[in-house]
Amino acid sequence: MRLIIYTGKGKSSMAVLSAVNLAKRGYKTLIINEFSNELTNCPVSIETSLWALDIGEVNNNDWNKINDWLRKTTKWQSLNGISTSEIPIIPGINQLLSLLEVKKYLSDFDVVIYSCDLAGEVARLLCYPELLKYWSDKIDKSNSYIYKMVRPLTKVFSGGLELPDSSVITSGEKLIKEVIELQKIILNPEVTTFRLVLYPEKKVLHKLRKKLMYLLMMGFTVDCVMINKVLPDELKQSFLSDWLTEQENILDDIYASFSPLPILKIPLFEIKLNNLESYQLKSHLFHDTDLAKVLFSDRIYSVNKDINGYILIHKFRQISDEPINLNRNGNELTIEIGNEKRLVYLPKLLQNKTIGEAYFQNDELFIEFTDKLP
Repeated sequence: MRLIIYTGKGKSSMAVLSAVNLAKRGYKTLIINEFSNELTNCPVSIETSLWALDIGEVNNNDWNKINDWLRKTTKWQSLNGISTSEIPIIPGINQLLSLLEVKKYLSDFDVVIYSCDLAGEVARLLCYPELLKYWSDKIDKSNSYIYKMVRPLTKVFSGGLELPDSSVITSGEKLIKEVIELQKIILNPEVTTFRLVLYPEKKVLHKLRKKLMYLLMMGFTVDCVMINKVLPDELKQSFLSDWLTEQENILDDIYASFSPLPILKIPLFEIKLNNLESYQLKSHLFHDTDLAKVLFSDRIYSVNKDINGYILIHKFRQISDEPINLNRNGNELTIEIGNEKRLVYLPKLLQNKTIGEAYFQNDELFIEFTDKLP
């Protein structure tokens, strides 16, 4: 059982290309929310070993009960109007419900492919299991005999505010338990991995460096990077040679940003990928890489609390005895050791810290960050 989430620029085409490749290898594969003109909300066979599903708008009965009560609360607060009915009351709830729907199909397929940019609210919710356990315990306590006695009185003394009834509380408890199960799946590196997709462009690269750091800090596993639309070397002798040279420089920065993660390069195609046949023609481009496997299980970054501040730990094999040069530019850190270079996006908790000592230990680079002035 594998769940692979593709995120970044060009994620949809890489997700479909990967799904077609996996199906050709014989893996029973499900791809979510692609081939939308052919799909229903049940898996549909697209070709041998390949199914597709359009989740669409999720109709979750437990959430519907909770949502109805929340709408009543907004009316009690005199928050009437179109916005209260059209805008989700809980940010990211639609994406969370979609992930819960994806979870239902994991046991039926060898690999499930899903392309999405995980909303910040959803990512934070999924990376803190203890937070949901806290709310689950609160709901258990609120479902007590005393609560049932007090509930009818609150509507009288509050001027109309109605506390949730037992069916709403039960639905809330069920939904939280479902999300806790989803957490276990998303945080299990043997089951779920994220794959970062980008075009070789500076702006896209900067955003993906930031995404990588936060995914890793939240405990998710990123197992590879895919570079889409890489120009072929034949263009060196054409009028596009300057464009190729610029892209080569960006590719160097991509390797500096994501090494030692596996990096797969997908060339710019001469045909447009817009139907199953076109994807089948190009699905061989992953060569011998078995995309169903976890391609990388270590975390290339981690941040640990220290008595003097924080330590950024970077997977970085020491291949030179030359000095470690560190240069911070805004929220990005450049590490240079001889000919080796790494580009790291610094999370907020390190951005205002002073860089201290840097040293190697067991193929990892330790960089200290303190509150002390330089």
